[in-house]
Amino acid sequence: MSLRKCIILGGFILALLALVLIAIGVTNMRPERALNNFSRIVEQGNIENISLTIYYINPNIFTPFAISVSDLRRNANEIVVEGNDLKEYIDLFSQINSDVLIFYEHEESILDARIYYVFRRGNRKIFDVAMWGGYDEASIFINGIEFKMNNIFVEIIIPFMPEHLAENLKGWIEN
Repeated sequence: MSLRKCIILGGFILALLALVLIAIGVTNMRPERALNNFSRIVEQGNIENISLTIYYINPNIFTPFAISVSDLRRNANEIVVEGNDLKEYIDLFSQINSDVLIFYEHEESILDARIYYVFRRGNRKIFDVAMWGGYDEASIFINGIEFKMNNIFVEIIIPFMPEHLAENLKGWIEN
């Protein structure tokens, strides 16, 4: 193989690797950065092109095994809320930023997804939240990373949940 072909092939491989890394970074952004990006969007009032999709089952239903996000998405109820309907709750969304994140400092726990939601801008994910994990205290997973539970992550979805489940969640965060 000539030197020229090796250089062209090497350049192609590097470009392909760069595209893969960029794609991974876009879809699985660090939670701190993702929440700060969301905060900026909310501050600017540009939530018309944001959507919120919530997948859920009743959190009190017993299952003999932990539920993964992919299993939950396949078998759960789904609610899609578009930007115009989100606008009414902009004050609630303004409480979301990286300051509310506290790393879960215990051994990583198993996610038992009962509620999963994702904010998107167009087709691009801004961030997602899966609830719940934790052994001695509740935790949540934001973009796949475990954090201590913060009630704001439940409060922001309560207005969009069915009434019986919303009441259940309100009771849960008050305890």
